[in-house]
Amino acid sequence: MFKYFKHAGIIAGAALLLSACGGGAGSRAPGAVPQSVDGAQRAIHTVGAQTRYTPPISTVNDAANLGQFAGGFDGNMYFAEEQSATNCTTCSGRISKITTSGSITSYTLQQFTDDNNVSHPVRPYALMTTSDSKVWFVSKDGYFGSINTDGSSPTVYSLHSLGSDASGTFDAITQGTDGNFYLAESTPDRVIKVTSGGTPSVFCSSFSSGADLGMIFLNGDANFWLTERGTGKIAKLTSGGTLTEYNATSGGGYDPFDMATDGSNLWYTAQAVSPSTGTLLVEMKNDGTILHSYTITTAPAGEGAIALQGVSYAWVINANISRVRQSTGVVNDYTLTNSDPNTVAGGMIPGTDGNFWFTDRAHNKIVKVSKT
Repeated sequence: MFKYFKHAGIIAGAALLLSACGGGAGSRAPGAVPQSVDGAQRAIHTVGAQTRYTPPISTVNDAANLGQFAGGFDGNMYFAEEQSATNCTTCSGRISKITTSGSITSYTLQQFTDDNNVSHPVRPYALMTTSDSKVWFVSKDGYFGSINTDGSSPTVYSLHSLGSDASGTFDAITQGTDGNFYLAESTPDRVIKVTSGGTPSVFCSSFSSGADLGMIFLNGDANFWLTERGTGKIAKLTSGGTLTEYNATSGGGYDPFDMATDGSNLWYTAQAVSPSTGTLLVEMKNDGTILHSYTITTAPAGEGAIALQGVSYAWVINANISRVRQSTGVVNDYTLTNSDPNTVAGGMIPGTDGNFWFTDRAHNKIVKVSKT
């Protein structure tokens, strides 16, 4: 994994807000030192061959179908499909497996039956895999569960006892060192803890107003890190529930979207708020210090998904795919064969075959890109 960019630049701090999830106004730290935006050499290239795979069942509304994408411990990859059949409002979605050769196997989830014996479709969106051969998922409207990687033992629980069926939206899932799962919810902005047996509780609800939580994951420092897409902040949440919010960029005007970790430092994309003039790739230490900020593209910001390649490169997908070299800070922009990849849901991941894979949500495709 990455350590950090070995590239000259001013090391900068970020203003922060400390609070406890149990409440309290917190205190504001001294103002930030302006960060540097590193100048970068640019070159346009064309990436290797792209191969596009279509799930077995296409839907009328492709943009509402594909969810997130994750690598499995078995060498395969897994993705969520919010719908499983064309024009079926009562059908649950699927968890699907794709091999590095492009073979797709899909498993349709059962409906959830509530205490009144009413059935509800389960449409998974965010997912992750664990080493015990399970895929864990959550739907945007609050159904949580798992399924074995061979399609057996599907289990679904409802989070609606938390009131999430009224307005909450779930976009991300991670697992803590305690074995429980932690979900990022927006409107209301909360982190929900769920046991493997499906018992939910509110873990933290004291984020800045309008946070619009996105990504959540457990970092190598044993803290949870989240992106706040509505406030331009990065949030750190300890296992004990202490919340710290850092400015994603010192000058503002950018909202963080996707985030990855090298086990020590954080890497995230930050999209321009207005006008949509591009994306920054930012490296931050786990004390909130911004090390570097790289301008990725002046094309429309798109999703700004990120993937790390060993200790050599960070890759960001946007209107193009951009590669940032660790040792020099050089940014290379790679054009895509399909000039309109449009929305990428759940980001881009490196496959065990050495290629990069992403979900093209606009066209209901899984895309393999042979890197150069």
